[in-house]
Amino acid sequence: MQKQTFMAIVDWIELNLSRRILLDDIVIFSGYSRRYIYVLFNNFLGMPPGRYILYRRLSRGAVRLRLSVQSVTEIAHQLCFDSLQTFSREFKKLFGISPCSYRAKSEWILRNIQPRISFDEVSIPPPKMIELPKMDLLGYEFLYSQILGVKSDKCSQLRLEHVIKNTSNYKNKDFFIISKVIPEMSHDNKLEIKVFAGYERTNYTRDNRPKKYSVKSGLYAYFNFSGNWDAYSVIFEKLYLEVLPSYELKRAKGDDIECFKNNDKSMCRDNGIFNVDYYIPVCY
Repeated sequence: MQKQTFMAIVDWIELNLSRRILLDDIVIFSGYSRRYIYVLFNNFLGMPPGRYILYRRLSRGAVRLRLSVQSVTEIAHQLCFDSLQTFSREFKKLFGISPCSYRAKSEWILRNIQPRISFDEVSIPPPKMIELPKMDLLGYEFLYSQILGVKSDKCSQLRLEHVIKNTSNYKNKDFFIISKVIPEMSHDNKLEIKVFAGYERTNYTRDNRPKKYSVKSGLYAYFNFSGNWDAYSVIFEKLYLEVLPSYELKRAKGDDIECFKNNDKSMCRDNGIFNVDYYIPVCY
């Protein structure tokens, strides 16, 4: 019962981060006393609700700084800080760097990011640090757009369709998806996802002059996932906002690599189980 109440409050907070939230607002929403709400947050988070709300706002601001073209002033205003100076001061307290410097860094500093609290059952093992060699792929590209911070079932389904089509056509050959996230200059909160889909050069047999793509060598955090597509589609946020920060890893330049293991033992399309090796370029 306590967990359900706490998650209802957390979900409400998440929906209202763009407006000023007072403890009395949470009291009115939940019907519980201020003292009980403090007890809930202390039991489940070890911090008071006000601090969690502040850290979630700042963390959402950090994501927007890295993935959008919004100005720092616009971000501060949309997250309901009373001034740019207040946002910048609180941001530096949490991340140890000003918002402008955070955006300008070549690597993405993920330390101290406060993820949205959830109690889902998707578990991710600790990352393994792997030096990947340069790899040449052949395949094709596709694009789609997505609103920053908004889960899109349509986009998830599009990716799934490409995975199923390719793993059905090329059995026993690993299928790669390389994703690059690009802020859309004409829309403050819109992202363009540029995707390369294909196979290692030696495994590609089509004769339609496919595109070439070279995966850069370097240090990657490696994760393995095995499960259904619904569970897989939510791990991206967990990797970036929970796992990488907990190991004090920075997201380095480069593209995310998904390798769908495509053989009878590792993938079963009939019951929707996928086995994926996921690589994120990182540095310390």
